[in-house]
Amino acid sequence: MKKIRRKLLMLSVLFISVLFGSVNRVQAVTTESVIEAMQERIPTLDWSAMALEGKLDIAMSTATQSADLAQIKGDFRYDFTEALQMEGHLNILSPFASNLPAFSLYYLDGVSYSTDGQEWYVQNNQKTEAEIRKELQKTADQFDADLHSITTEQIQFIDTYMNLDETTEYYAFRLKTDIDPQAMWDDLQELVDIESLQENVDQLDSYGELDGIEDYEDLADYEAFATFITSNPVLELRFEKENYRPTYFLLDVSVDPEAYGAESSDFGTVNVRLELNFSDFGQTFDVIVPSEALESTVDY
Repeated sequence: MKKIRRKLLMLSVLFISVLFGSVNRVQAVTTESVIEAMQERIPTLDWSAMALEGKLDIAMSTATQSADLAQIKGDFRYDFTEALQMEGHLNILSPFASNLPAFSLYYLDGVSYSTDGQEWYVQNNQKTEAEIRKELQKTADQFDADLHSITTEQIQFIDTYMNLDETTEYYAFRLKTDIDPQAMWDDLQELVDIESLQENVDQLDSYGELDGIEDYEDLADYEAFATFITSNPVLELRFEKENYRPTYFLLDVSVDPEAYGAESSDFGTVNVRLELNFSDFGQTFDVIVPSEALESTVDY
């Protein structure tokens, strides 16, 4: 199961490197004025606060039965309109295990409070807050640069492999079905320097950054890519019509473990469904740290 999850994650990252970074560019295919409006609008928006909710469901099914294997639910929000503050929670549920850890994180006044449901860990992070702000600004600047460096090839790729639907509230970009995996792989190779990405992964491995991650797979794995595409995964991204912010992401895929190199097909077909909801852009909030966390010793 770990190997299958790793392959799915790898393929999702590969797609998002092209799709998420370029998805706004689909608008130029339908109307040039929309993409121009996005280039003007997005950099002016307030990104100082945001909330994220996510859910990952893993289930299995055979010809005679089906069962939920696990569910991971989480939420996270940040606000750095003034001093940086954050709050996040992660819960793991499974019918096959009890007393699974429930993680929580709070960040307030330069101090982080985290727990696994059993014990609180408190650390003074005031020295790193400036670095966090620097990285957030760096990410925003890079996004702005990417938005203003749209290429014809990226527009064509999105137009070829994704459908664009419009509602009164959002644009929805959905991966098409029955895609020719070889054609898409060839086109993807033209847009993403997979060899360079692989070199970065290899470098991290040589530095020991991947210690504890077993049997990570090569990015340039066409067979895994083809298996993923021919399974007709559901991949969807939604963006606000007014401000073009991302509001929703969905990945839903059913796979045969044997197709990803598993030795046994005891699990039958495995379904993985990941949903992310983005909201509360620019809306400030108050972090309330639990009293038991405040009473814990701070590690300086």
